[in-house]
Amino acid sequence: DLTTRDGNPDAFHGRAGVSGTSANFIGEGPLGSGRGAWIVSARRSYLDFLLERIDPDGSFGFGFSDALAKVTVDVTPRNQLQVLTVIGRSVFDEEPEDLGPNDEAFATSRAWLSAATWRFTPTSQLSMSQRVYLTGMDYHNVSKNDVVLDRGHANDLGWRTDVTFAPRDGWLAEFGGDVQRSTAGHARHRSFDGAAEPAKVDDYTAVGRSASAYAQLSAQFGPVTLAPGGRVDYW
Repeated sequence: DLTTRDGNPDAFHGRAGVSGTSANFIGEGPLGSGRGAWIVSARRSYLDFLLERIDPDGSFGFGFSDALAKVTVDVTPRNQLQVLTVIGRSVFDEEPEDLGPNDEAFATSRAWLSAATWRFTPTSQLSMSQRVYLTGMDYHNVSKNDVVLDRGHANDLGWRTDVTFAPRDGWLAEFGGDVQRSTAGHARHRSFDGAAEPAKVDDYTAVGRSASAYAQLSAQFGPVTLAPGGRVDYW
């Protein structure tokens, strides 16, 4: 569950910043229809450049970058649609002189999240949301001899629903659930005893499914608040 703020629906705003390790930019503003807003941000590290300046003879470098984009549309006064995407990438490299055949000389990793959410608020007491999401990551590690040492991925595709109901002041009922399908794979190769060709150590792909449901009631009685609830998970 990732929560981010909406963009500014009134006017465009943008700002850029620089820290000791990265530079970033954020821009936001209203949609042309006037019934929503957008926000984007991006960040890029320059650790690799700093390391090279501090130690020109250094043997390794590391850097990362990520970005976010979100659009919020008020379809009607009671219906809202949100679309969110987050992506990231990191890179590691090391000079091959001091590396063995099973050491990583170059490694990359990527991660992403995309979600579409529909929120329906028929009354001031009742709110319902439906969300479809996809998350994932992959990585790729290569030796100094261009042998793929490790390669893998993991993805989750799911649907989630949440309902909140406030029948009276001091009372709040929350319930919902989700269903998710997960896939993952991994392959590993290593060189042993000076062999010309690396050996396959691991190579698999797995698929799994999971589901959950929860309910909680919060009730306030003067200075005392009771919040009984429960959750059921299946995997």
